Amino acid sequence: SDEGSGVADGDSDAGCRDALEGDGACKAKHGPQNGILPRRSLRLAVAMVVATIAGMVLFCVRITSYEAFAEELYGRWGFLADPAKAYAAPIWLGEFGTNTDSRWWRRLMRFLQEHPDIGWAYWSVNGEKRVLSDESFGLLLPDERTVRHRWKLD
Repeated sequence: SDEGSGVADGDSDAGCRDALEGDGACKAKHGPQNGILPRRSLRLAVAMVVATIAGMVLFCVRITSYEAFAEELYGRWGFLADPAKAYAAPIWLGEFGTNTDSRWWRRLMRFLQEHPDIGWAYWSVNGEKRVLSDESFGLLLPDERTVRHRWKLD
């Protein structure tokens, strides 16, 4: 017996050295050799990767429109601020910010403009996190007078 190998007497791999060259019985008995996946498993793994990428692409295409973005926010929490609904409740979106003029920023600002019943606060106004430490999300530069990014005020 090969102690600790999990292989019983008479079941050694001695006769299976050529398993990768086509000995189907050996492959069936011992599985893939040297960590190599059988072709069917490899095809399945590739198909799963392709399906995952396709799903991500479809999601990105769907969310590329403002309408899809707004629908997503409204469906998650925006509906709570609808004054026409009996369950309307105040919504406060607090402490968000960015230092990049991105699609996300423009869409969020548009959503908030179209839903004036949703309150919000930008992080942060000042240009420093602490003394002599720049805050790149700040509306103002460290001098606290100069606007850092004009596009945030559009």
